[in-house]
Amino acid sequence: QDRWVFAWDARGHGKTGGKLESFEQLVDDADQFISFVAQRYNIDLGASAVVSHSFSSVALGSWIQKYKPCIAAHVMLAPAFKINLFVPFSYPLLKFWVSIFPEAQVRSFVSGRVLTRNREEARCYDNDETITRDISVNTLLGLREASCSLIAGANEISVPTLLLISGSDFIVDRSEQMRFFEALPQKDESNEFKVFPGMRHDIFHEIGRGEALSLIRSFVLEKSEALR
Repeated sequence: QDRWVFAWDARGHGKTGGKLESFEQLVDDADQFISFVAQRYNIDLGASAVVSHSFSSVALGSWIQKYKPCIAAHVMLAPAFKINLFVPFSYPLLKFWVSIFPEAQVRSFVSGRVLTRNREEARCYDNDETITRDISVNTLLGLREASCSLIAGANEISVPTLLLISGSDFIVDRSEQMRFFEALPQKDESNEFKVFPGMRHDIFHEIGRGEALSLIRSFVLEKSEALR
């Protein structure tokens, strides 16, 4: 209640129109949204934080890497550095496919029960007609390329980072998340990570999410107050 929170539906998602044609477009949209909010409401970004989940964690991480904003913290929940596609040679096959069909899309068949053990939240996910089920192959490949770039350049990220990892995540590769964290600068111990045993990919809608929310609040308040 003592902090403002802003959120948006990304291009082509939820109630936002348009078509997301590339991952880079998502990164630039994030920059425009954050700049708009800061100017419209006269917000000091230096005392602000960004909180992101899954696909968006890579987008906001890439935003930090590209634009180098002066912000207090970045909280990443189950970042999708590498999606488990469960098909051998998936990425080379996708590259070949998009070379023939540039507008190609893939459909997500992920169900709510794979994302959370909370039955009610899983039902809500399955019945939500605003959720975008299709993703362009170009965007999916861009996500992977951005992930590799983000991990490779993690040692140059100065924004304090809190990484929250789902212990039973069937959607993304946990080893890539730890690779990213271990590559972050560690000299001032400003970065933290936490693994939640048993939690599935969607931490915000999982059983026991209160602990994650408490960690996020403490981390953000600590880092934002340090810059006031």
